[in-house]
Amino acid sequence: MKSFYKAASIFVICATVLFNFFQSPSFSNDKAAPRIKEDTFGAYLGGGLGIHAPIELWQREIDCLKKAKIGIARFNSDCWDAIEPQRGVYKWEAMDKIINLLNKNGIKILFTVPISSSWNTSAAGSKNSKIAATHFPAKDLRDIENLCFNLAHRYKDQITHWEAWNKPDLPDFWKGRISAPEYLETLKAMRKGLKRGNPDCKVVIGGLLNPWSGTYLKSLLKHGAGDYFDIMNIHIYTPEASMARLAVMNIRQTLNDYGINKPLWVTEISTTPDYYKTSNYDKEELFKAQYLVKSCVVLLSEGVEKIFWHSLRKCGRDVGLKKDFDFGLLNSDFGELPAYLACEKLLFTLAGSSFAKKTPFCEGVCFYTFRTEDSTIYIVWSENGKNLLKLPIILKGMLFRDIFDKEIGGNKKGCFEYWLDESPIYIEEKINKKRFLSKTTNNK
Repeated sequence: MKSFYKAASIFVICATVLFNFFQSPSFSNDKAAPRIKEDTFGAYLGGGLGIHAPIELWQREIDCLKKAKIGIARFNSDCWDAIEPQRGVYKWEAMDKIINLLNKNGIKILFTVPISSSWNTSAAGSKNSKIAATHFPAKDLRDIENLCFNLAHRYKDQITHWEAWNKPDLPDFWKGRISAPEYLETLKAMRKGLKRGNPDCKVVIGGLLNPWSGTYLKSLLKHGAGDYFDIMNIHIYTPEASMARLAVMNIRQTLNDYGINKPLWVTEISTTPDYYKTSNYDKEELFKAQYLVKSCVVLLSEGVEKIFWHSLRKCGRDVGLKKDFDFGLLNSDFGELPAYLACEKLLFTLAGSSFAKKTPFCEGVCFYTFRTEDSTIYIVWSENGKNLLKLPIILKGMLFRDIFDKEIGGNKKGCFEYWLDESPIYIEEKINKKRFLSKTTNNK
């Protein structure tokens, strides 16, 4: 009896949602919700090699980006020596090839700026030999300002966004012991150089790995960091898509406490920062695909401007590790994983749409609406086991698909029926505006 009432409540709510949509006098998107474009979604490129990777590998990765409609590439962080092997001596050939190739293929760029080089690091004398010397802040910040100036000036017409290092709130990326005041001084030097090189460029703060804790960000903002970056940036590694919402809410609240309102990007997201915790590889890969769809939908609904999956390909063996990390959309040999296929479907479906609303539903069922001028896309899943979804098929041509674009459900007496679970489904409608306008005119 309990499951019957659950199914009945879903039927009533779904019917109401569709009825209200058709009665709406406007098909325009909410102005507060920007249209989803190809550069709304990005991925980390270059594997573990970054700019040291052969140009042929970069071309293959770019081809995979374009196939999935991923429009922005994020790369490198630890590469100062490759660009400037000694003070004032620059080698641009490798960077030029990659930047030109990305631009030629219409891929936008987020470049992660390094904090030190082998010849300019504060690592000397440190007892922490486990931390790379280039993960210590620069000894002389004037050099980092000059590097940033040269980067922004040289690529003024090709790169508009620069990320000020990577995970400064993680000890492994900050000399083994994090320090918000030290990072702030680096951020100031980077911003000064980047803005000198290109006053119109945007500075993205280094992605914070623990957005659920406001301690590090509060320490930065307390010392005036809000004046030195244009875009807030976090990294999200959590097995629950609902935790992504909490991360965004926490960051926004912290910024708001200091009177700061800035765009928010997520420049790394995946189900794991390293390796799966179980040996059930197929199950983990399916979960990753489901998580990708759910987390991206949640983040878009929260107004996040750009989302970067980490990473496009699994990497690790390319830099001498015994096995590859498990966070990629592709295997290291470019084999397409379920998450890549789910990403391809998501981006194809949402292209040109805007987030419209999250509909209150029965407990544990998530129901998100995206709209274009002539269509509506509903993305639905359950968070508390199986729930029977029943709704009337109002229009011919309604599509019911899973995350891999496979047709789902059954038509029983004019109703769509499907047992929802943790895997999202798409319900897509094409709206006949001419018929709608005629109908509303006749009702006047």
